[in-house]
Amino acid sequence: MKACNTNPIIKYTRIALSLLAIGLGIYYRNWVGFLGVFTLISAFTGGCAFNVKIDRSSHSSSATGKN
Repeated sequence: MKACNTNPIIKYTRIALSLLAIGLGIYYRNWVGFLGVFTLISAFTGGCAFNVKIDRSSHSSSATGKN
């Protein structure tokens, strides 16, 4: 995973927003709290789960139409 919590202010903001999302999910009894769990884990681990690098070298040249 790519590191994205290099600034402490951003880290604490992500933790606060994650706890808010979890609290709203519990209060309204919906799936928003589940999203808060993922962002809370990423805030504590220092990684960004949604930053996924796509490896373009694995695609064949015939799929793009280039030879």
